[in-house]
Amino acid sequence: LLVSLVVVAGVAIRLWRRPATDAPLVVFAVGSMLLVGMIPAIADRYLLGVTPFAVYFAAQAVAAIPLPRQLASRQAGAWLATATLAGISLLHVVDLSSAVGDARAFNDSGKVQDGPEAPYAQAAFTAIRTYTHQDDVVAFFKVRSLTFYTGRRGVQSDDLTIVRQRADYFMMRRNSTYSQPLVTDRAAAEMSWTEVWSDDSWVLWRVPLYESG
Repeated sequence: LLVSLVVVAGVAIRLWRRPATDAPLVVFAVGSMLLVGMIPAIADRYLLGVTPFAVYFAAQAVAAIPLPRQLASRQAGAWLATATLAGISLLHVVDLSSAVGDARAFNDSGKVQDGPEAPYAQAAFTAIRTYTHQDDVVAFFKVRSLTFYTGRRGVQSDDLTIVRQRADYFMMRRNSTYSQPLVTDRAAAEMSWTEVWSDDSWVLWRVPLYESG
């Protein structure tokens, strides 16, 4: 919260003092955050593009701290902001070796980070390659991974109607409503869906031709 307040203060100061110079930066940063907010995935990495602007405005807020007149004439505010950034950078550099060491130890242990390379996820992709055709459309909650690992066209939506209208198959992750509809066996039977393959994590449904009404 404190960091956010410092950034907001820096934005206000720069828009007051140098609107022509910094207003475009504010517009770009705010617009980027709005776009990130519309992404259904929850991932901090999407905010990395805004981080340099936040650092810049935070530094401007620190540089604008009122100081005694004899210090202000020597650009003490700018030096204070520089020292603050240098201190933060030093802390990250000190922690970097530990983070790199942990990452190397994880890789050397043979473990696989949870994601598309995990064995349970690869089992789903293998099933899709085995039981679907090249021209089939498969509904999946991570369509980019689906296309990369299987070569199939895909659709990603938590709207059941869209899945029924556009997909030939639906690889459903059990017990999850993230970017997908969660369909029970009873609901699948009512829609005449057929279970093609399943394991403890997934169910591959054959989705019949959709007829509205």
